[in-house]
Amino acid sequence: NTVTNLKTNFQNAWSENDTGKGIIQDILDIFNDILSTINSITADTRDWAAELDFSPLLTSVKSLLDSILVSKILSTELII
Repeated sequence: NTVTNLKTNFQNAWSENDTGKGIIQDILDIFNDILSTINSITADTRDWAAELDFSPLLTSVKSLLDSILVSKILSTELII
């Protein structure tokens, strides 16, 4: 029977020299490496965000908006 032969040969190859165990361990090691990388990225992002200072950005936005407002007022006064 073809299916039985395939099953038997696959089981033999899987069991020989702990090949199947090695495959599963390799998959778990890869998964662990991925999780460690994600953990490192999130920790670095957390540290970066903790030191982030939005003051210069918001001060610049406020200055820009003030300039636009002054320009609008001046242009309105010059037209009138």
